[in-house]
Amino acid sequence: MGDMIVVEPAMRFAKLHQAAGGQVFTYVFEAKLEWEGRGDDEISAVYGRMGATHGADVPYLYGTLDVIGLENQSTKKLSSQMQGMLCGFAYCGAPGSVGWMPRGMADYGIGAWPAYTVATRKTKVLGGGGGMKRLLLESPQIEATWEDIRALKSASKY
Repeated sequence: MGDMIVVEPAMRFAKLHQAAGGQVFTYVFEAKLEWEGRGDDEISAVYGRMGATHGADVPYLYGTLDVIGLENQSTKKLSSQMQGMLCGFAYCGAPGSVGWMPRGMADYGIGAWPAYTVATRKTKVLGGGGGMKRLLLESPQIEATWEDIRALKSASKY
């Protein structure tokens, strides 16, 4: 369900933007949130089963893991990598770029990040095992569901 509501529309946008001549870089966030031992067994149980949910990457991007009690050596490293990715994208137009960094700085371990194309559908994996993966989210079931949603919206007066 989450793929249909969050990921699939983002991939549609990426496809349309790339088809219109734009350069697209996509990522999927797979870091498992480490809530265990945080003092609330109910929260730990729920988030432990869910894995990385929509928006779980935000504290990593903004470096606010300490505010929610998730800062440790591995989460801090991923956060630094993601901030480097964002700066590289803002400064050079490519998240894997190191052109913005002062001389002597490491590349934050982001590695190669080819642009997304409809043909390859290469998507960067942040957290988890890292690397790249091919996202294949188009299916007759997802497309039929979106057609039903469009039909409901067009029938509505809102």
